[in-house]
Amino acid sequence: DESIDKNKNKLNILSNVLGISYFAIIAAMMTLPATIELIDKDVSLYNHLNLPNVSMSSAISISTMLIMIAKFTLGPLTDFIGGSKTLFLSMCLISLSLFGCYVSTHSFIFSFNWIVISVAYAATWGAISSIVRSIYPSNQWSLQLGSVAGYSRIGAMLSSIVYGLLLNSKVEINGIWRRVYLATG
Repeated sequence: DESIDKNKNKLNILSNVLGISYFAIIAAMMTLPATIELIDKDVSLYNHLNLPNVSMSSAISISTMLIMIAKFTLGPLTDFIGGSKTLFLSMCLISLSLFGCYVSTHSFIFSFNWIVISVAYAATWGAISSIVRSIYPSNQWSLQLGSVAGYSRIGAMLSSIVYGLLLNSKVEINGIWRRVYLATG
């Protein structure tokens, strides 16, 4: 009985860790919708470095297309390297690219970082599904995936509130929109 209770506790902890991970990932994906209008108006991203200017609408179009392609192609990679490694790698790429968005000085660099975030995001649900399938009995898969999905919806809701508060705060960090990327990364 004691070993069963310990195992249940470990599985509950894992379920919460997966949920919190997806909460953070969805919060990261909410940064661009929360700041797109401010970014498109930030002339500092369009005036130098001799790189091609990229509008945010173009970046969103490219990233959306790449998310769709990545959803189909990253599944076999996740199966090959494992869900935990894929999730860890995706979260690292998302964090680094959010920081890249924060420090970007040109629309091309910002867009490149956003596209990396999008592709890394595409791998996360498959990674979480792989982890759930490898650890939980099949009769708990839908419950665990539903729980993770619930965390993501809470992440979307709370991040919108937090980003609104950050954007309305008096703290100035090199462009009002950058504080959202700094806080999320």
